[in-house]
Amino acid sequence: MANAESSLVLLHHSFGPYHLARARALRRTFPGPVHLVQLADTESLRAWRAEHEELTVETAATGVLDQLPPAVVGEGLERLLERLSPGAIAIAGYGDQHMRRAAVWARRRARRAVLLSDSQACDLPRHVLRERMKRYWVSRHFDRAFVSGASAAAYVESLGIPAHRIWRGYDVVDNQHFATGAAAARANLATTRAALQLPERFFLYVGRFAPEKNLPRLLEAFAAGGTDLAGWSLILVGGGPLEAPLRAQAAALGGRVRLVAFQQIERLPSYYALAGALVLPSLSEPWGLVANEAMAAGLPVIVSSRCGCAMELVFPGVNGAIVDPGDTGNITRSLVALAASDERRRAYGQASRQIVDNFSVETWARALTDCAQAPGDRRAGRPKTRMVS
Repeated sequence: MANAESSLVLLHHSFGPYHLARARALRRTFPGPVHLVQLADTESLRAWRAEHEELTVETAATGVLDQLPPAVVGEGLERLLERLSPGAIAIAGYGDQHMRRAAVWARRRARRAVLLSDSQACDLPRHVLRERMKRYWVSRHFDRAFVSGASAAAYVESLGIPAHRIWRGYDVVDNQHFATGAAAARANLATTRAALQLPERFFLYVGRFAPEKNLPRLLEAFAAGGTDLAGWSLILVGGGPLEAPLRAQAAALGGRVRLVAFQQIERLPSYYALAGALVLPSLSEPWGLVANEAMAAGLPVIVSSRCGCAMELVFPGVNGAIVDPGDTGNITRSLVALAASDERRRAYGQASRQIVDNFSVETWARALTDCAQAPGDRRAGRPKTRMVS
């Protein structure tokens, strides 16, 4: 096999810290050349700062993705793929037109197309006709898939990719970064607490302030804890469209709820180190990488049943709780149960570290390598797939 055809392109919208940590592990694992390709330098919705001096990331178009003409991005991507001529492309989804263009390129040239996905059937309302159309397209353009967990695997299978061509373990973080950073912060607890102006005991949320994150209900649940949560605070780290109403709602709780601006990955371990537990109450969440981060830092986690990570990472009574995001009382009871016992929080935190060890950048790299290289057809055309409702 020619050198180019033994290579793999890893394609993302833009490379952030999570992608780069995985890419480093992939470079150590994959037996052929690995090319990192992004559609653009940045995206408006993601304020992360990603340093990749030791890695070469090739960019289809310079600028902010959602501000660039689609034709410029698409043509740049096509030129890159033609030049690199990989044997396989790992493609981040199919919803974006440029990702579909990459899949079409792979099909046209009989190269392997790997779908990277953490979508679940429950993430959004699903309409039968639209799902049939997606199945028709996905089953003809992707040979295999690398997904986050069981619920994502079931959804991808419903789109026509056979179960034996679906690998799991896609959603991981650099566990060592969060474990080491949290340990360093705990070793200088008083200094870290003073520098970040954090209270003695608090629950932590990290993510966007957006409707699907269910934060107004989280504040209601925290307030409903009453005297059982006396001495506890709630810290929300992030930003987004609901910031103003959340600040108003928080003000009514007398300073026990605080909103903190978005933090880069270098500072997040310190927040996890000082927190009592992470709370992720989302109404819709394909996975929830902040749960991985918190667990690597040794935290208990309270996670919504709608999060893709819930069934994979959270074991009630072992390292946290799974809650109904529509049930305020259920969330309150879970907060109160963790607040009541220092010993329980310590035990849950230790269990979290052990559980998330199975979701590392090394396991990610091995799984993607196997997915991309496993025997299977690399066809310009695929047989018709029976349509099912």
